[in-house]
Amino acid sequence: MTDEIVSTISKYARLISELPYPAGRAPRILFRHDGRCYMTAKEADISHITEEDVIDVTDHDMNQLPAAAALMGSKSLGAVILCLPPYVDICLASRHEIPAVLDDMAQIIGPCVRIVPADEKMISKALTKATSVMVENSCLIAGGRNLYEAYTALTVIEKSAETILKAQVIGGVKPLKGYLSRLMHRRYQASYSKAEKALQDRAESGEEELPEVSVHEEYSEKELELRTKLVEYGRKLVEYGLVQGTWGNLSVMLDRENMLCTPSGLDYGRLTPEDMVKVNIRTLKWEGLHKPTSEKGMHAGIYIRYPEANAVIHTHSKYCSVFAAGEMPLQVESEEKIQKLGEIIGVSRYALAGTKGITRNAVSAIKDAPGCILSHHGMIAKGKDIEEAFEYVRLIEEAARECIDRRWEK
Repeated sequence: MTDEIVSTISKYARLISELPYPAGRAPRILFRHDGRCYMTAKEADISHITEEDVIDVTDHDMNQLPAAAALMGSKSLGAVILCLPPYVDICLASRHEIPAVLDDMAQIIGPCVRIVPADEKMISKALTKATSVMVENSCLIAGGRNLYEAYTALTVIEKSAETILKAQVIGGVKPLKGYLSRLMHRRYQASYSKAEKALQDRAESGEEELPEVSVHEEYSEKELELRTKLVEYGRKLVEYGLVQGTWGNLSVMLDRENMLCTPSGLDYGRLTPEDMVKVNIRTLKWEGLHKPTSEKGMHAGIYIRYPEANAVIHTHSKYCSVFAAGEMPLQVESEEKIQKLGEIIGVSRYALAGTKGITRNAVSAIKDAPGCILSHHGMIAKGKDIEEAFEYVRLIEEAARECIDRRWEK
């Protein structure tokens, strides 16, 4: 067992321990590398994994380790996390499967997280058709092609479970159609996540990071400042819990013809000013080291329709997602927030992410408000600069939380 394997498992174990909710009594990580399967010990302190806590279980009796057997027999999975976060626990205890009601779960998971019997063959069979399942009277198995994807799956599934349960107070959710979820999942695995997967695979195998490219000398002082602000506010979205994984995106206007936006499918924590992509808002032609966000058209459409906007932020924040899953507008209830946001944050009609339809629907739904709810997707806000756009994102999410929590606690 190499130091890199222990270091990688320890990194994600620590991230699990730092989640804002418990991951169950004894969460465990399983990681496949070079044909062998490594697993954290059952009673290990997930916040501080050491070499002694990581066991090579490749040659163990797989009848006693159904999750390891499923991982070793899978062609698509490279890691799984065994856990039981609180809202998944409620769904499992009530035998409530978790359908995809939001695009982010559809993309990384598919149409549904199903419940399967605690049987090795049944678990293995289920994981050939899906990356994640719930096991009867046991736990969630959140899987992915690497540990980054497995960890992201855990956070997205728990958010989806909470969304479904809390949406009951505003009339419930409307699940996405199965064929749309399958389409989005295939698209995600084929292209959207490719860039981040390549970087994460290198990191998890102990390979050196790609060398940094510095092209600061090519930027004006203004452009470098804007690129740096996109990095800063991308990290703020993570810090404030407004995004999961690589979902969501940010942009700023560079001049009246071009915007700078975040790249497609790269983790906010590793972005640099050089990673930001310059995009023409009318032709959508771009230049840079990476492909721009797939939602570049939505950002460009807002800049064209609302020329007072100089920054746009799109998030998959948790409480706005409850309204998005229910296709419901947000009634702002706090007088203080009404002064800043208005009384209603509208909701757009649904369209697939990255299409002209979602652009058209978002632009129409914003109107005089600072932002809108995106059906089955999240929310988007505009501002005169990145600071104001971020403040609107934060306030709209707070308004959604206040609305849900007041009804949930009754």
